[in-house]
Formats: sequence, structure tokens, C-alpha cells
Amino acid sequence: MRHTESIEGKIKKRASGIIIAGALFCLDQSVKYSFPASDRYYCNHDGPWGTVMHEEVLLSGGALLLVAFGTFLLRARGWREIVAFAFLFGGGLSNLVDRALYGCVRDFSVVSWFPAFNFADVCLSVGAGLLLTTLFSRARNSEISISRESHDASVR
Repeated sequence: MRHTESIEGKIKKRASGIIIAGALFCLDQSVKYSFPASDRYYCNHDGPWGTVMHEEVLLSGGALLLVAFGTFLLRARGWREIVAFAFLFGGGLSNLVDRALYGCVRDFSVVSWFPAFNFADVCLSVGAGLLLTTLFSRARNSEISISRESHDASVR
């Protein structure tokens, strides 16, 4: 027998995801605000991982990705999926707001051998990692379920 989740449970899960995304956005913006333009602050005009792109491409592409992340966040099923899309949405929104307001993404962690990054970039990486592990886990579970069903059918 399959467990069906109540509508209230689904609403609470999705609301929690929106709250997590909002908290991550606020945390990133407050950290960036605490680093005024100085030696510890870098205005990154490039795209992800140092790729060179036009500002219009970065803004419109970022906006499209945010719409997709938001849609998936509202349609996510399990907690890991919800948290993954919340991290992607919160981090993506924060970097998009930076690009729209300042013409660049405000990065504060610059290591000579690694591209500059900020807390929003960490959120994006964590969200992508969680989403990948969730998808691989789901694929593995469906393979196990299919093999069990075929085994049960062959035993009968």
C-alpha cells in the first residue's frame, strides 16, 4: 500500500523550500554587504567558472534558470529534492540580483589557483550535488524495484 501525502503536508514541504531559499538569499546578500568594496571584494563580470559572456546573456539565461528552479521547487516530491532546488533557487537569485543591480557578481573569496566565488556559488554547488545524488538514488531504487519485480514474476 502506497502512502499518500496530504495536501497540507505538500504545502508545508514546499513552503519550507521557499523559506530555505529566502534564508540562503538573505544570508548571501548580508555576507556580501559586510564586505565593502576593498581588497577582499571582487566584482566578477565573467560568467560561471570564468567563462566570458555578454551581460544580456547572463541576465536572461539566469532569469530562465530561476524560473525553471522555482517551478521544480514547487513540484518537488521529496525533502532532498526540495532542499536541492531551494539551494539552487536561493543562490541563483542572489547572483542574479547582484548582476542586475551592480553589473557583476560580488565575490569575496579569491584564491589565486581557483575562480573567485561567494556563498551563493557554494549554494549552487551544494544544490547541484544534492540534486544529482537524489536523481542517482532514485534511478538506483527504480532499477532495484524493476529487478525485484522481474525476479518475482520469474518465480511464479
